[in-house]
Amino acid sequence: MKLKICGITNQKDLELCIKYADAVGFIVEYPQSPRSISIEKAKELMKAVPPFMTNIIVVPDFKKAMQIYSKLRPSVIQLHGKETVNDVKKFREKVDCKIIKACGVKNALEFSRHADAVLIDDKYSKINLDEVNEVIKKIDKPVILAGHLTPENILDVLEKVRPYAVDVASGVEIKPGKKDPDKVKQLKKKLELGKTLGDIVKNKSFLHSFRFYEKLSIGNDLKIITEIKPASPAKGRLQDVSKNLKEIINAMENGGASAISVLVEKEKFDGSIELLKKVRNLTGLPVLAKGFFFNMRQLAEVALAGADAFLLMIRVVEAQGQSVRDLLNFGRGLGLDAVVEISNREELDKALSSGARIIEINNRDIYGDLNIDLKNVMLGRNLPNGIIFISASGIENAADIQEICKISRSCVDAVLVGTSIMQSENIKDKVSELVKTGIEVSKATEER
Repeated sequence: MKLKICGITNQKDLELCIKYADAVGFIVEYPQSPRSISIEKAKELMKAVPPFMTNIIVVPDFKKAMQIYSKLRPSVIQLHGKETVNDVKKFREKVDCKIIKACGVKNALEFSRHADAVLIDDKYSKINLDEVNEVIKKIDKPVILAGHLTPENILDVLEKVRPYAVDVASGVEIKPGKKDPDKVKQLKKKLELGKTLGDIVKNKSFLHSFRFYEKLSIGNDLKIITEIKPASPAKGRLQDVSKNLKEIINAMENGGASAISVLVEKEKFDGSIELLKKVRNLTGLPVLAKGFFFNMRQLAEVALAGADAFLLMIRVVEAQGQSVRDLLNFGRGLGLDAVVEISNREELDKALSSGARIIEINNRDIYGDLNIDLKNVMLGRNLPNGIIFISASGIENAADIQEICKISRSCVDAVLVGTSIMQSENIKDKVSELVKTGIEVSKATEER
C-alpha cells in the first residue's frame, strides 16, 4: 500500500517525508489552508524531490489550476476543489500530466472515467468504509483514501478497506504545516503492519481464536505443555523427529498434554517452519511456535503455518529495536496468543504494561551459562488475575514440578517440558506421569 503525505511546506519536512512516503503533496496558491505555499516555493521544493518519488501539486481552487500547471508543469496534479465531471474532462484535454480527482464516495466512479486516480476524502461527504470497498471493486484505477487518518486509527481503517494508497496531512503534524517526525515514522510502521495483516487475511485458510490461552485457562489443574524439540544447545541431538513425528504426537496427546510447543529455530534446535506445519496437520491441540521472533513477517509466517500462539522473548525483541506492544497487538490481529518470556522483574513489568496475558519464566539462564535455577519461578508470584504463568526449561520429573509449585506458592498454571520428554523411551508414560503430578499438586493446593 502506498503512502502519500500532503501539505508539505518546508525543506526539513520534505526530507523527512522522502524517507517514509511514496509520494509527497504540495498545496499551492490556496490561502484558506495553513499548508498552502506559493508557486515559487512549490517550484523550489519540487527540485528537491528525488526522481524515484512522485510529487503531486494539489490545487483546491480550480480557477488557478491552469495557471499553476503552466508554471510548474507537474507530472501529477490533484484537483481538490468543487470541479464538475465536465471540468475534469476539459482540463484533461489541456494538460499533459496525470490527474487525481478528490471527491466523495458517491461520485468517485463517475470521476474515475476522466481521471487517472480518485481520492476519496471525507471533506466532501462522510465516509462509509463499506461503500469505499464497493467503489474499489468497481473502479479499475487507483483509489486513494484520505480524511482524518492518523497513526492511531490507520490499522482500524485498514481492517475494513484496502485502498491503493492513503493520503495523510494533519494526522502527522505537530501543528498545521509542520510535520511530526515521530508520527510520520509511526504511521509508516503501522502501514507496514496493515499490509502484512492484509496479506495474512487474504491468504490464510483458517481462523485462530486464542485457543492456547483458553486451553490453559480451563479448570484448576496445572497443565503440561509438551515440546517437539529435535535438538538443544545444552544436550545436542535429542531425537530424529522426521522418522516418527506422528507417533510422538500421538503419545503426547494420549499422555494428556494440554498443548504442544514446536521449535522453528534451525541453527540451535534443528527446528523449522515445515516442522510446525507438519505438527499442525497431526494434532488438534493448540500449537505454540517457539523461535527468536522480533518482526511482523515472522509472526505472519507462523500464522500461515498454523500456530495458535508464538513466543516473544523481551530481551530478543528489544535487542532488535522492536516493540513488544506492537508485536502483541499484531499477533492479536491474527487471532494468535503471545507467550512473553521474561528473565527479571523489569522485563516482567514491561510485559504486563505491554498487554501480555501469558507470561513464561525460563528456569535456564539462556543469556549466560545455561544453568538451571528453579527459584526463577518466584518472579511469577502475585501476578494479576487473568494472567497465565508458565514455567519452562529444566523440568525432568514429578519432583521438579512439586518443587516449582512449592517455590512459586502454587502460582504456576502450566509447565513446558521438552528435553526430558524427547529423551524418554516411553513418551506417553512420561507425559502421563507429569500430568498426574500436575493434577495432584493442584488438588493439594485446593485442599489447603
